[in-house]
Amino acid sequence: MLYRLTLCALSAVLLLPTLPAQITVDPLPAVTFCGSAPLNVGFSTSGAYNAGNVFTVELSDSTGSFDAPTVIGSIAGTTSGSIPCTFPTGVVGGHAIRVVASDPAQVGEAYGLPIVTFVPPNAGTGGVVILCSNAAPVPFLTLWGGDPDPGGWFNDPTGVVLGSWSEFDPASSPAGCYVYTVDGPPPCQIDQSVMCVQVHPAPEAGNSDSVTWCTSWGPFNMLDHLAGTPMPGGAWAYAAGPHSSVFDPAIDPPGEYLYTVPGTAPCDDATATLTVTLMAVCVTGPQSPFPVE
Repeated sequence: MLYRLTLCALSAVLLLPTLPAQITVDPLPAVTFCGSAPLNVGFSTSGAYNAGNVFTVELSDSTGSFDAPTVIGSIAGTTSGSIPCTFPTGVVGGHAIRVVASDPAQVGEAYGLPIVTFVPPNAGTGGVVILCSNAAPVPFLTLWGGDPDPGGWFNDPTGVVLGSWSEFDPASSPAGCYVYTVDGPPPCQIDQSVMCVQVHPAPEAGNSDSVTWCTSWGPFNMLDHLAGTPMPGGAWAYAAGPHSSVFDPAIDPPGEYLYTVPGTAPCDDATATLTVTLMAVCVTGPQSPFPVE
């Protein structure tokens, strides 16, 4: 007899109708924010809650699913009230919120949000960057910090709009301060940052070359025998030791002489080599303007 009563009681419990949600969200205004939004969420309860209960506001994903909700606010209490919340950016159509209680555990009714929070535009972090004039062209936006949004526009140092111009060529692009601007959907305002580009001239050591010189001829300036357009003022070296810019066949050995023009960071040093060959017997004089002894 007891067994039958237990089964009947269990059947009666299973057949009880599902109770409606006992926590509902009060109506919220239809508003649009740029960025995250602090907003109080009012709620109403119709059940009894124990001391120490916490009401928590959960935010769904963009499909309205609460499988992995985001907690945006909570408050301790046992009756209807208001919960300070912070809505994250990127809340658009499809999101919903609900209020859940901890003691006893109760999940409130889902409420479709009339709130939109746009992600503010991000023009990144400007500053100062120094490039060498012989460096390869660089995607301009990669010089910025702060992960700037693509799709903005540039103004050159004179204020001219460059549109979606994307590459800075140290060999041809003008140095100076560039403004990057990114627009955003209303009510977001534009965001701007400034990057000032300095270009250091690359050193020029000319091109490596060779010269044949007679031991009976006088000294010569080695810089005059490098190819290209070497800059003066560099340093010569032979066998890892310093050497003057003048080669004296009476005392200097033949071989490779290294010419180095120092670069200013971020430019590397420039180098070229002059290979000197000496002859004991010469049938012609040295090249002009070097006199024949």
